[in-house]
Amino acid sequence: MIDSVRIRISNFHSVENNPYFQDAKGSFDNDKNGKKRIKKLIHTSDQFRKSQQAKGIYIMKYWTHQSSFNRGNNYLYLEVSLPKLKYGQNYYEISEADLEVLIDSIISFLASIKVSASRNSVRDGVVTMVSYCKNLNVKAFGTTEEALAILAHSKYRFRSSFEPKFNPNGQLTHLEYFNRTSSHFVVYDQIQSLLDQGFTKEEKEIHRKLADNKESILRFELTLHNVTSVRQFLSKFYPSKKNFTLAEVFKYNIANDLLKHEVDQIFNHPLNGLVVSKDYDYRQLNQQVKDFIEKNYSDGKLKAQLYQAVGVLRLEGWAGLKNHLKQTTGSRSTYFRRLKEIKDIEVRGIELNVPDGAVLNFVLQEFGINPKSSQKQQSLF
Repeated sequence: MIDSVRIRISNFHSVENNPYFQDAKGSFDNDKNGKKRIKKLIHTSDQFRKSQQAKGIYIMKYWTHQSSFNRGNNYLYLEVSLPKLKYGQNYYEISEADLEVLIDSIISFLASIKVSASRNSVRDGVVTMVSYCKNLNVKAFGTTEEALAILAHSKYRFRSSFEPKFNPNGQLTHLEYFNRTSSHFVVYDQIQSLLDQGFTKEEKEIHRKLADNKESILRFELTLHNVTSVRQFLSKFYPSKKNFTLAEVFKYNIANDLLKHEVDQIFNHPLNGLVVSKDYDYRQLNQQVKDFIEKNYSDGKLKAQLYQAVGVLRLEGWAGLKNHLKQTTGSRSTYFRRLKEIKDIEVRGIELNVPDGAVLNFVLQEFGINPKSSQKQQSLF
C-alpha cells in the first residue's frame, strides 16, 4: 500500500546540543531593518546514518528545518521507507492496519536520537511526499524483464517523460513515467531492485534465499513529490483540506484508487497500440518467428518490415496490422503481399512465448480495470 512517506512534525523536543544533529547546512539574509536572520537552516547527521547503514541497519532520513518563509518555526522532517522500518526490507507490503505499529516504531527511533514527540504529533504530521505501491507476481508469464518489455510499449503518461532503465548487466529493470514538479509512476523488478540495492541484514538474507530461485515480482509505484502534488491527488478524497496528515493518507482506498487510475491511464490508453515504430525491440519476438523469417527471406529491408509487422500484430491484432500496412506499404499489391507473408507465419502455427494481451489483461484485471474495447487483443497465432 504505502511504500515511503515524508512527514513534517511541528511539536517535538530535542536535547540541547544534540549529537545526532551536528551537521548544519543553511543560508542567511537580512530583514527589512537590516537585521541578520536565518533564511534556511537544516540540521542532521549524515555520518550517523552512514555508520548505521554500514552495519546493515536501516535508518530513516531525518532533519530539522528552519526558514524565514516559515517565520522561523523549526520543523522536524522524517523521510521513511515504511516496509524497511517494519521488516528491514521492502519485499513485503505495508497495510492500513500497520499504522499504529509504525507510529510506535517512529517514536522509538526518535527516542534513540534524543528527540521526543507524542503519538498525535506523528499521526498528525503533515505529509510532504508519499509513495503508494502494489506488487504483482507475473511468474506465470515469464520473467519480469519479459513482462516489462511488453508494458514498455505503453509510453504515454500525461505531462510526463518516459524512460526505461537497465541494470549494469543490460537487463530492463524499470519503466519510469516522470514529472519532476509533480509526480512519477514507476514499474520495476522489485526483486532485482532488492538484489542490486539491498544493504540491511534482512535484505541480504532475502538475497541469499532468492539468488538461485528468483521470483518474478513487478512493483507498481506512484510517488507524489511535494505538498502541492499531495494536495492535487488527494483533494478528491478530502475536498476541503489543503494539508494531509499521516493518518489521512494511510488509507487502502486512497492507495488503490490512485494506483488504479495510473494503470488505467497508462496501460489501458486507447492510443497505446500506436507506439510500435522503427525503434521496436526485435529481440522481443518469439525465436520461432525470428528463425522462420531469417530462413525464408534474405532481403534485409523486407525482414525488418516483417519483424515490425509481427510486432504490430502482437499489440493491435489483425485490424491494427491492416491499418499499419495501409500506411507503410507503397502500393495495393505490396499491401496484399505483406499480408499474405504474415498469414504464412500464422498458418505454420508459430506461437509467441508471452502474448502481450495476456500480460496486459492480467495487470488490468489485478487493478480491477476492464480493458477498453479498442485495446482488446485478438488471439494471434
